[in-house]
This record gives sequence, structure tokens and C-alpha cells, in this order.
Amino acid sequence: MKKIAVFFEQPKFDDYPFDEEEYHRAYHEFAKLLAEKNGEFFITRGDSSYLGGMRFRHGWRWNGKKFEQLDAEFQVDVIYDKSNSALTPPFRFESEAKILNPNPIVEICNDKFKTHALFKDISPEIILALDEKQLAKALRDMRGKKMVLKPVNAEGGEGVVIGNAAELKSAKKEFPVLVQEFIDTSGGIPQVDKIDSHHDFRMVVIDGEIVQCFARTPPEGSLTANVAQGGSAHEIPLAKIPESAREIAEKVDAKFQSYDRVYSVDIGFDETGTPKLIELNSQPALFSKTRGKQFAEFQNKLADALLRF
Repeated sequence: MKKIAVFFEQPKFDDYPFDEEEYHRAYHEFAKLLAEKNGEFFITRGDSSYLGGMRFRHGWRWNGKKFEQLDAEFQVDVIYDKSNSALTPPFRFESEAKILNPNPIVEICNDKFKTHALFKDISPEIILALDEKQLAKALRDMRGKKMVLKPVNAEGGEGVVIGNAAELKSAKKEFPVLVQEFIDTSGGIPQVDKIDSHHDFRMVVIDGEIVQCFARTPPEGSLTANVAQGGSAHEIPLAKIPESAREIAEKVDAKFQSYDRVYSVDIGFDETGTPKLIELNSQPALFSKTRGKQFAEFQNKLADALLRF
């Protein structure tokens, strides 16, 4: 029986993401699914819990009904790394550790400047600013009345500001930051009739296969489509993914194909209907299967990927 551990950096069992009901439910669903596939599932938390060599000093084990606390040392076969991408849990640099995702993918996906450097031809223009002087120059050099200010390494839409030069200059920020060309996605998504507004278009990829796709639209009065910032997610049938979007996903995955991997590709269609790569995410959220067929399929494909690692 293969032992799978998901790792979060927060130390208490009910810390994020289990402080949100849907994630709490989703991980219970996932634990049951792994058990049905003859896997054993553990929750592990905090750098201090890791002993090296895929061993943990404590954690929580799914016993078929609930997660029970373990205070004795245990070893696992695979670690599903859900720690904050800006942090570096100790196992991430162990050459023999079996981690989904491995560190090279985490670094490329979650450092937006590295993502842009690797996929410059399919990305909007971006400028790195290390201080206020460089920011002022970037705001002068960037095209368009609207621009995007974002941290180099952040998730969930945290720290993202969309506006004109004056608004971005006065926004609260911590350097380094990125100034990115604003992509006007208000024209909607080609071939997807229900989405004709500002959006981003997320494709979730597991080992080269697109297993989930949804469009995220912002709340009224906002241009930020991230669900964590109040946006809405609309499931898109895989058969309706535009070919131009699939081509971007294939181009990205070609760089990662030597690794076991799960990540998402976020794009936006500009006013001409051309997709642009907005960012990559090495930690797509595990939502409850009650959201729809694709969300259940994501759980199923993720379980299979971890078990065959």
C-alpha cells in the first residue's frame, strides 16, 4: 500500500486550508478516494515535522472515517507539496525525495519573472522593478492606459493591482514587483458562448493531460478574476477548449515533460481572440467534487498520479 502525504506549512490541523469548509470536505473526499484505490493518506504540517528521508515526526492519518493524530515517527512514499511557493520546505532540495511537484516546476511556475523569461513569445510584456525608481521607469515604458502590478511570487491574486500609472505607483507594495501589460479580455473566450466578459481561462494539467478547465470572472466592479478575491469559476467542457489555448498548454508542458507534474495554465484572450499566458500555478486548488464532473475527475486523476509516482 503506497503512503501519500500532503504537506502544508501551517502547524495546526485546522489551519489553512481546513479553516475553509469546502477544502475540509474536499480533502476528506480525497482521502476516501485514495483508500478505495489502495492508498494510505496522511496530513503533514510544518517544517519541524520533517525528519529527512521522507520521514515525519508527527501528522494525521486517514483511518477510513476521519484523520487521527499520529505522534510516532512514520515514513511515506510520496509527498504532495502544498506549502507556500515562496517558502522552501526541507524536503524540496533532497535529491532522493519523491515530491509532486518537484522543485524545478515549483520555481518556474511560481516565479512570474521566470515564467515570462521561459515563455516570452506567448506572454504579455512584463518589467521587473526592484525599487521605486525602477518602478517609475517601468510605468513610463509600459504600453496602455491600464497596467498590472503584481508580486514576483504570490498566489490567490494576493497583491495584484490593476490600474493606471498613478494608481500603481501609490499602491501598497513590497519590492521586487512586476509591471505587466494589461490584457483586455472583455471580448470573452472564442467558442465558449457563456463567457463574454473579463476573464482568465484556467487549464489544469496532470502529467501532460488537460483534466480540468474553467473560466474565472471577476466580481462586479473588479478586474481581478481570482476566486480567492471574490471571482466566480465557470466549468468549461474539455471539448470546447479552443485549439489556440491547447497549443499554449502543449508548449508549456513540453518544458515539464520529464517530471511527474500537476499544475495549471492561466491564459486570457485579448481583443483579437489571441490567447496570452498570464501565469502558471504549481498548486491548483483541490475543490470538492460536488462542484461538478471535472472537479471529481481532477481528484481521480490526481490520486492516480500520486499512486503511480
